[in-house]
Amino acid sequence: MVHKALGHIIPTNSTNHVLLIRPHYFFSNPQTATTNSFQQTFGKASNAKKIHEEAMLEFDNIVKTLNDNGITVSVINGPEGSPDAVFPNNVFSTHSEGITVLYPMNAENRQAELTETLKNYLQHNYQTVKNYRAERDKGERLEGTGSLVLDRLNKVAYAVLSPRTTPKMLEKWGNEMDYSIVPFHALDDAGEDIYHTNVVMFVGTKVAAVCFDAIPNADEKAMVRKNLEENGIEVVDLTQDQLNNFCGNAIEIQTNEKEGVLLMSDTAYEALSQEQKNIFESYYSKIIHVDINTIERHGGGSARCMVAEIYGDRPKIQEKAL
Repeated sequence: MVHKALGHIIPTNSTNHVLLIRPHYFFSNPQTATTNSFQQTFGKASNAKKIHEEAMLEFDNIVKTLNDNGITVSVINGPEGSPDAVFPNNVFSTHSEGITVLYPMNAENRQAELTETLKNYLQHNYQTVKNYRAERDKGERLEGTGSLVLDRLNKVAYAVLSPRTTPKMLEKWGNEMDYSIVPFHALDDAGEDIYHTNVVMFVGTKVAAVCFDAIPNADEKAMVRKNLEENGIEVVDLTQDQLNNFCGNAIEIQTNEKEGVLLMSDTAYEALSQEQKNIFESYYSKIIHVDINTIERHGGGSARCMVAEIYGDRPKIQEKAL
């Protein structure tokens, strides 16, 4: 059954405007390494310059690829000392109700990613700013759409509990944003907590992908599947190996022509089976995949992490240094 007409259906779980942040200097963030098993260190310091240069080429390529596919892209430059600024979806989220949310980050140097330029844009263009950043001082953590995988149409938020996603903060967010929360635990190959939900799964308008092998609790596993299927979403099962190759770290985006597309990395695309690709291609006009291998290996995040969605009819942010 072919579903490509879904790319024209509104509302959807996606937007046609995204924001990316070019890091001032990309390197493996030592403040996040202890909670992110996907992140590799540089090794020799002499490699740092080369890795930064490779990451910047990858960054510019993903921006060009999104633009070439008819997606509105805003780009700003990140602050010094914040290598993970390349993953802005953790710092804030925007919502079609005219709301933007600012989040309490686990690593101190990630708190600095909310620059004045970004903060001013959000405050100017959204009627309501929910600022949870001070919750960090109380020991609470919630890292945007890394912690929260949102089914915006059905107002359901899926969330892996981890040092970066605390139960009390989840409950507070769900109550104030009027979302049902589906919390669960997920473990990596070593039996450690997986740091973000958006590594385990993505949710689109009519299709989702989940690594159920990473969810050890049978009841939680069933709860995730039940919520997705009851909302009419086809579920594609991912293996642990596919999770390790960032297959769960994909995102549905709309083009300016209202075509639905799926964005992921080359690493993720190559790890999918042909059957899985066929399912995704039945729902989307295209699977857009990009080479971001350096950013993945040394940052510990992939394509979805690099994209912050801008909801509502908001002006494009002109690229600028901060």
